[in-house]
Amino acid sequence: MLRRALLVLLWSGLAAALPAKSPAQPSLSPAAQAGRAIYFANCVGCHGLNVQGGLAPNIRRAGQGSLASFKRAVLQGKGLDGRPLALTMPRYTRGFRPHLGRQPTDTELRNLQSFLKTVK
Repeated sequence: MLRRALLVLLWSGLAAALPAKSPAQPSLSPAAQAGRAIYFANCVGCHGLNVQGGLAPNIRRAGQGSLASFKRAVLQGKGLDGRPLALTMPRYTRGFRPHLGRQPTDTELRNLQSFLKTVK
């Protein structure tokens, strides 16, 4: 548990140091733009600038599933098949940065999924 917390803190710090813009993104809808902001504040440190993976796997496919399965992955750490994701995957039950303290809304989750759908 302590190891997981240290990894998350380490990569959160690295993510904050990364550029705010990802390489060559097509024009994004407002929902995808909001999702991009969530991704860059919370996910980029492990899943990479282009969602290609790094410390954590490529999650482009996560944008294609249902909201319910995506929500289960983000909040409970369970994959599409119901199996637990790696322990290093944060459970965002307390929210996304920068608005920690409450569970992410369905709109925030949909926005994040919308962004993932745009990544090629």
